[in-house]
Amino acid sequence: MTPAQNEQLQSLRKAHASDAKYGVSTILEDQMMSLINALAAEVECRDDEESQVIDERDSAEECIGAIYNEVIGERPEWSNAFGYQDAIDAVSEHMAAINASVQSMLISEIADLKRHKQQALQFVSELYADRGEDERTNELCNKAMAVLKP
Repeated sequence: MTPAQNEQLQSLRKAHASDAKYGVSTILEDQMMSLINALAAEVECRDDEESQVIDERDSAEECIGAIYNEVIGERPEWSNAFGYQDAIDAVSEHMAAINASVQSMLISEIADLKRHKQQALQFVSELYADRGEDERTNELCNKAMAVLKP
């Protein structure tokens, strides 16, 4: 091979290598852009999911906070030491205390009503015994006895 042919062969090899490098770099650049676009789409999807989770958390916080406020009478102060379960427990405890108090009051009221009924029955019985011949008094006593008898 002549030096001129050798030089021409070297030149062709360099040109071919340059074209090959260009082709490889173009392919790599296309692949990198595809990866970048895929990663951007993944980041956007995760941002959407994160936004949804944050919205759900905020809605739960508002709901539990409103219930807490209605039952306890003040807004909860959310912190690391006081979370949703603490608020739910506080509401449950408060409602249990209210229920116990109401039950106690009802028992007392029922006892008072029974006592008053017994007193009314005693009064009507005495009135009934002393009714005499007055027709209106007899009618009222009969009605009262019908209502008050156990």
